Amino acid sequence: MATIYFDVGDDFLLADGKTLQDNTLTTPPNSIVALSYMPAKSGALAQLVKLIVRDNIVQAHDRLVVIDCKGGIFCVRFKEASIGISTDKQVLCEEFITCDDTEHCLTCYNLGGYHLSVETENELLVLDCPHALSDLQCRAIPLSQGCQLLSVTAKCLRKKFLAVLEYQDDYTVLLQCCGDDVEVCEDCVRVTDDLHDMCGRKMHRYLTLCDGSYVVEKVEFDYDRTLRCCDSLLCYALVESYFVGDWDMVNSIAPSIPVSSLTNTLGDFSEILSIPIVPYRRNRLGLVYGAGNYAKVKYFDFLVRDGTIQRILTV
Repeated sequence: MATIYFDVGDDFLLADGKTLQDNTLTTPPNSIVALSYMPAKSGALAQLVKLIVRDNIVQAHDRLVVIDCKGGIFCVRFKEASIGISTDKQVLCEEFITCDDTEHCLTCYNLGGYHLSVETENELLVLDCPHALSDLQCRAIPLSQGCQLLSVTAKCLRKKFLAVLEYQDDYTVLLQCCGDDVEVCEDCVRVTDDLHDMCGRKMHRYLTLCDGSYVVEKVEFDYDRTLRCCDSLLCYALVESYFVGDWDMVNSIAPSIPVSSLTNTLGDFSEILSIPIVPYRRNRLGLVYGAGNYAKVKYFDFLVRDGTIQRILTV
């Protein structure tokens, strides 16, 4: 038997035409399940997907993310389909800026997905956008070395979109990102993300222009509260801090474990597993490894003593 938890939040899901209790499905060792998925987000596309289970293993699918949680337990998510696909170009917002006697036109539009075009009379650059943009703004940033930068900012859902372009008879993309806040100065770009984690942490990344691209020069953190949690939650605080590279916090939570040992043990994971069908065990975490359509989980036990993590054991 394979137990499958569908991580769909408030979205609507049918399996073989039936609703699921707790979004959980148990299937025979070899079976095919017809999934009907309707996202709750306005304008998102419904999907019909054939889920295949072979020998108690859920098969990879190009529309799904399958996470193997071991022991015949799987977590399945739907990839976001193209939103609001249109065969006609729908202009959402437009902005003009003139610098050095050159007029630049910026247009966000929907045409089989969301795009941002930046153009002059003779040049055109098109960027793909994760979502619709609004409040589009552009400003020119003269640099000491003589080249011209164009800073493009916009609202993108609850985030801020940023693109930094170099213009010298043609456009070159130097940076494209989203964050809770973005700020562009002559000598650096600051991107701020509120991580909403155990430490109430905000991460500030400072990027500087180097050899035609922006590179992270430094990362700083601040906190809206002091870390105060019971021993069973220290493992979450440690793993979250490790994931974002907050080494000062890592050293305060696990002072007896060298960072090199942490790196060898935890490696490069993509997220902390948090699904209700995996039985809870004190001080044990599952970390997800792998990208693309199929990922696997490794489990770790965190040994806590005197309010700090002393050892990490691979299960």
